[in-house]
Amino acid sequence: MPLDRQHLELLRALTENPTLRAAATSINLSPSAASRRLHDAERCVGVALTRTDGRSLELTDAGRYLADAARDADRLLAEAEVAARWLDRGTVDPVRIGLAFHDTIAWAIDPDAPTEVLRTTERSWPGAVTDGTLDLVVEVGDVAPGLERIPLATDRLVAVVAPDDRLAAGPPVDGPDLAEPTYYASSVEPRPGFEFEALFRPSGSSPGNIVRIESAAYALDLVAAGRGVTIQPSIVVARRRDITVVELARSIPVVWYAHLRDGADAATLSLVEHLATEFTTALEAGAVSVPR
Repeated sequence: MPLDRQHLELLRALTENPTLRAAATSINLSPSAASRRLHDAERCVGVALTRTDGRSLELTDAGRYLADAARDADRLLAEAEVAARWLDRGTVDPVRIGLAFHDTIAWAIDPDAPTEVLRTTERSWPGAVTDGTLDLVVEVGDVAPGLERIPLATDRLVAVVAPDDRLAAGPPVDGPDLAEPTYYASSVEPRPGFEFEALFRPSGSSPGNIVRIESAAYALDLVAAGRGVTIQPSIVVARRRDITVVELARSIPVVWYAHLRDGADAATLSLVEHLATEFTTALEAGAVSVPR
């Protein structure tokens, strides 16, 4: 017969009490019941688990090993119980949304909708949508033609600099203006229709020091600290007050899309509708202040 939790409970009590009577009292057993339980435990394992030292009852090495294991088992079971409650999120499955700019536009997600917001990269998320890991991805531009896409809003790219930067007062920023400072980009691979193709190439210039920062929020933190510049969609910087937005010399419109699988459920489509409303409202309200 294997040891059960009652046997281990008694051994654990013996590590904290000097006598069998005291250990029995601590777990609401009579001394005779505790004695029977101890003998049962020793028959189960086939070795002595205690020894007498004067009036005290001490655990043998084998008994202490089992008592320590019992303590670890109790801790693991308690953690598992908490985890089970955590994982039981009810019958409504959350919409799993991947945001390329997850750390800057999460404000646009419906707070009352059950969602999981996951970080994604341009290379990884199309496959995640296809295999069902994600329900939808919000991105700028159509970078996965094989998926269904729903336009959310038409935005524009803007230059972002520190308030005391020489470019902060305008005029509009052109490619050569960004040749000297450190330039933060989400990717070092130029995307068609974005700043490398629409701003730098026509001006015959490029940033001298490009640093890849996949976190838009961190890139904006660095800009606010005066450590470089970046170009971002205006919605990304709509709620920042520690940076300055400057128009580009060449207008670069970009479209936000929700990419999702065919046959998306009602919860996913409702979230897409909410995102479109929030984006459009932010743009119409002129949330981004640009010096003229």
